[in-house]
Amino acid sequence: MLVIKKHSNQKAFTVTELVVGMAISSIIISMVYLIYTNITRQITVYTFHQAELMEYNQFQNVLAIDVKMCRQLSYVDHKHIKLNMATNDIDYFFREGLVIRKSMTQDTFKIKVKEIALNTNEYIHDEYKTIRLTMSLLGEDVMVFEEKKIALAEQLNNFFLDGY
Repeated sequence: MLVIKKHSNQKAFTVTELVVGMAISSIIISMVYLIYTNITRQITVYTFHQAELMEYNQFQNVLAIDVKMCRQLSYVDHKHIKLNMATNDIDYFFREGLVIRKSMTQDTFKIKVKEIALNTNEYIHDEYKTIRLTMSLLGEDVMVFEEKKIALAEQLNNFFLDGY
């Protein structure tokens, strides 16, 4: 004959305790998932902004060096600037969301330029020729100014040639 002993001192979880534990665990897991999703989204936006800032800084540095080294700035039209250099000319073309720098090689910058202006009033008292670019950077409009000192001989020529 089989004898069954009842164990009255066994320790175990009740169904209510298990349900409460599972509910708390699911709340914690869902909060961790939401935090992870938000951090991933913020890192993606941050990476995009950093890439856009780096592209802008590279373009601004290249443009500043080109303007400093050029002999003369020429405004061809609202989408084209020409820099006359000692060896070869550099052309900047401004397209939809792109700036193309053509020299012996071609560079492309992913920058949106909205407006280009070059001061055309070259009088004897004007010592600088200025380029103003209005760009879109991180959703905001930013103005970039680059200037080239006009040689005194060119200032005098412009002054006397405008008089005729």
